[in-house]
Amino acid sequence: MTNTMLSIYCEICGEKIATADMHTLRHPLKGSQFLTPDSWHGYPPPFDPGATWEEMRCPYCRRRPFLSATAVMTGDGIYEVPRPEDKKEVTRESEAQDGEKGGQKESGADGKKEKITCSVCGKAFVSKGALLGHMRWQHRSSGSKTAGRGR
Repeated sequence: MTNTMLSIYCEICGEKIATADMHTLRHPLKGSQFLTPDSWHGYPPPFDPGATWEEMRCPYCRRRPFLSATAVMTGDGIYEVPRPEDKKEVTRESEAQDGEKGGQKESGADGKKEKITCSVCGKAFVSKGALLGHMRWQHRSSGSKTAGRGR
């Protein structure tokens, strides 16, 4: 049997802030999905149960602990939070010409969007802008004062 409990770390300061069961983590992230980082000593959970991703703050550095609303930092690296299956709706506004939908290129007949992959860490993105933001904040040179930090 595999361990389903994940140790969750702040992506800004690196402190362990919570634990979570990987089967209960779902998009959108809510404070109720995160448990105490140390139940042995009786510490409370780090976030208000009704807190959304935008409202969550690290108890140590007081900044948003996750740079992405779809992933959390664990001891083994970034864990992509599963998204619920969305029903595909086609509207006239989202229809585009030449095999494109909503400005995203399609990669095949199954209608999946083309993914752009980071050459440094292998994380996949759906837009070039998302990759550029990732490169700016995650893979700056080590001489920069803001390397690896959020805003």
